[in-house]
Amino acid sequence: MNFNKILQVMPFVLAGLIVILICLIIIGGIENKSKSNDNKTDTVVDAGSETNKVTDKPADWEEDNVTIPTKSADDITKDPEPTAEPVNNDNTPTPDQGSTTPDNQTTDNEFGFKFTEKQDFVDTKNGVNLRAGCSTETAVVAHLETGKRLERTGYNSEWTRVIYNGMECYISTPLVVRVVSSIDEKVPDENGTGNENGNGQDNEFGLVFETKNDYVDTKADVNLRAGASTDTDKVAYLENSVRLKRTGYNSEWTRVEYNGKTAYIATWLIANVAATAEDPKPTEAPKPTEEPQPTETPQPTETPDDGNNDNGNDDNGTTDTGITDTGITDTGITDTGVTDTGVTDNGTTDTEPTDTGSNTASGGIFFGSGSGKLICIDPGHQTKGNYNTEAIAPGSSEKKAKVSSGTSGVSTGLAEYKLNLTVSLQLKDELVARGYRVVMTRTTNDVDISNIERAQIANDNKVDAFIRVHANGSDNSSVSGIETICQTKSNKYNSNIYSECKKLSECVLDELVDSTGGKKRYVWETDTMSGINWSKVPVTIVEMGYMSNPEEDKKLSDKEYQKKIVKGIADGIDDYFK
Repeated sequence: MNFNKILQVMPFVLAGLIVILICLIIIGGIENKSKSNDNKTDTVVDAGSETNKVTDKPADWEEDNVTIPTKSADDITKDPEPTAEPVNNDNTPTPDQGSTTPDNQTTDNEFGFKFTEKQDFVDTKNGVNLRAGCSTETAVVAHLETGKRLERTGYNSEWTRVIYNGMECYISTPLVVRVVSSIDEKVPDENGTGNENGNGQDNEFGLVFETKNDYVDTKADVNLRAGASTDTDKVAYLENSVRLKRTGYNSEWTRVEYNGKTAYIATWLIANVAATAEDPKPTEAPKPTEEPQPTETPQPTETPDDGNNDNGNDDNGTTDTGITDTGITDTGITDTGVTDTGVTDNGTTDTEPTDTGSNTASGGIFFGSGSGKLICIDPGHQTKGNYNTEAIAPGSSEKKAKVSSGTSGVSTGLAEYKLNLTVSLQLKDELVARGYRVVMTRTTNDVDISNIERAQIANDNKVDAFIRVHANGSDNSSVSGIETICQTKSNKYNSNIYSECKKLSECVLDELVDSTGGKKRYVWETDTMSGINWSKVPVTIVEMGYMSNPEEDKKLSDKEYQKKIVKGIADGIDDYFK
């Protein structure tokens, strides 16, 4: 045997054996995988068996077996609502009593959400937006000032799909109060009676009241309303403290009898509780009065006056002791210095800056010179509200009050109309210093100018931006923050300027939050504001903060904080024109 030849061939033989072994291993693995798949195909799981028990769980709002795609915090947000906070924190949605399986889920292809299909009805909270899609970036289809019952076609933990006026739209799921099986189903109270005069829910507003049979003293300058919502009609305006019979209450609203009728007052506006109508009222200690601050030195008039100013009367029981009008006449004589030193609702002295411009009732009051951008500033509200009505928009049959006197500070007692003017006059000075020209709708509180007339001042002067200065209020004293308001992109009166109004609102909101360090809420898009609907120029409403929040109310009356507000609004206007 020739061992040399064998040694030469051996490497090739070994290599061949290795190749054959690798092939056998691969073929064996493929066979095993095929058998494994065959075994899985042959296994059938009964939908009611223990192995599939999880899919038999009833669906509810906490664990609805719905898969939500992963999104950023900006993509998945609950729909914010600025006109009303949740009416009752105890009203949580009622769990559904059906079953949910993947077969009941559909995907909203535009937004990527999976919905569990439903065919029932839901009650909404007050003051919520219905949107065209399941995103806060979509258009507002409708704003529901009071809760409504709507047909539900699907839901997940973020959004609920409903039918409104024949249209499919969406509402943030946390804004659903309850689920019912039919449109006519009654909502029982906690005793199962649904009696409005007992311990139970006010069916129209979804609030639970504790029954009472005693008396309460109100604070001064408060509204009585027809329902447990700020969106309902005013039954009466109480200039002074009044004792009323109380029939029920909760942390938000108190139900009282007034002139033989049921009315509602915000609970925080109750000053005292008494057992009978004759019980003596508690004596309050006198409140300290601050030293009045000196008014600013009048500046030269920029533009001749060509109109008149209508000074109304104060209706809130306080006395304006320092109104000096030295030059406002119907013949157009220049106003050279209006000083309004009024007593605020809490007994402290409020000294407003001096009016140094030219005053016209129809054309506005002008400040500044040159060729800078022209800004219209509208200090919201006035001393005495005008509750005659006017059209909410050009050609609209819907009407609203011409103008109200606004809210007041829960801690300071400062009237909103006074705060708005104080800040607006400072804003005017800041803008003039930056080279802008300014036209103001009012420079005193005792005027009678409707919301339409305020918009017309901006329109007639073809201003570059219309800034409406307001403060906010809520029946929930914990709510705080800054927001701005503009119309929706589908507004049928002035949608052509929507993009500019939205941009202006965003710029002012961002800079105002940056300057003050306040809580940022959002730009609220709504078509319910008369002053916005009638505007033909870029417009925004600035809600500086909540006077119903004790801490924020104190900040709003602080002079240093007001300077930050003024700087923020002015910076926002600068940013808008950049």
